[in-house]
Amino acid sequence: MKVLQIAFACEPNKGSEPGVGWHWATNLSQLVDVTVITRQNNRTSIESELQKNKYNNIKFLYHDIDGLIKIKKKSSILLKLYYYIWVMSLRKYLKKQITLADYDIIHFITYNTFAVIPPVTELGLKSFWGPIGGGILGHTESFKKLSISSYSKEVARNFFVKKLAKSFYLNKALLKFDKVLFANTDTAKLLVRKNNIKIELETGIDKSIIADFDTIDISSDRINILASGILEPRKGFHLLLDALSLVKSDVVLNILGDGSLKKYLYNIAYKNNLNVNFLGKIPFEEVINYYSKNDVFIFPSLRDTSGNVVLEAMSQGLPIVAFDHQGMHDILTNECAIKIPVTNYEQMVKNLASAIDKLAGNCELRFEMGKASIQRIKDKYLWEDKARRMVKIYKEVLNENSPSS
Repeated sequence: MKVLQIAFACEPNKGSEPGVGWHWATNLSQLVDVTVITRQNNRTSIESELQKNKYNNIKFLYHDIDGLIKIKKKSSILLKLYYYIWVMSLRKYLKKQITLADYDIIHFITYNTFAVIPPVTELGLKSFWGPIGGGILGHTESFKKLSISSYSKEVARNFFVKKLAKSFYLNKALLKFDKVLFANTDTAKLLVRKNNIKIELETGIDKSIIADFDTIDISSDRINILASGILEPRKGFHLLLDALSLVKSDVVLNILGDGSLKKYLYNIAYKNNLNVNFLGKIPFEEVINYYSKNDVFIFPSLRDTSGNVVLEAMSQGLPIVAFDHQGMHDILTNECAIKIPVTNYEQMVKNLASAIDKLAGNCELRFEMGKASIQRIKDKYLWEDKARRMVKIYKEVLNENSPSS
């Protein structure tokens, strides 16, 4: 079986979407032949990694839009514009540069948003899209507590997402793909009005990083809490700091990440005399070391397709506290996490504080939840297992029209 994978974002030793593209490609290549089409600016890191480690059955091709490459670095809006142009240019590139008859499947992996539809369904190959996300709606009340500007932007985004999900063009395109996979239940329910939905988280964990739980130290008088992510409104750090002001236990909050809200959050912590360490942006390869220095991981996100940092924390034996919605609703169980209902702002803050106090005062509970976190990763989210599931889906689709089917 030969697979042509399209991954706008694809880089080794990176988190988020670049890591998603890379891990899907390299893990699938252990089972099938894979050719990856990605951006030219990913080439240096990819070829450096290929020289260090041997990857069989995989090759990379690079495509960019001459004259427009530099605009994507100017701002996030220009990056989105470049991404749209890049995707729209694929049909011409594929027909001109690729011998499509050499492949059985074309699979569009990243970006995982449904807002831009890959033009790959009319190329004579079995076509796959996803796992796709983005069909999630922000908890607007929590944005309003931050600022009117944040609230207005989130209301506008929610409106756009719901309108796009109903568009004739998108729904017609979804039917053209041989298989569309969804990264979370929210996106699947928003986009599809039928029962044959396939949920497959877009990201995963390499089994080589899973901690040896027997060596994890969970006994500590002062509880260290870790949170990680871009410091922007949708990540919900303002709820976490409000909750911390209600916590009765002796805790330290360590925050990894940087962003537009850093100064605002720092001022809240200073004003309320909270024990918070803002550690800034840490290189991806060093982040894993921070999990072992903490006792609990909190993910207060108000809008996320999934949350790769949560999987990383689980792989290191940390109990999780998160809101019970979107990707977290699918990923977490009551055995490994305290899942907080999404209600009103004040109640969510109180429940966050209560969860922190509960875990801070119960060493045995942290132990059992941490153990369950690792088991959950092993059962559901190892990259090698995800690749096997994907190849099984490939074979099912390819066999649908075979003479023996």
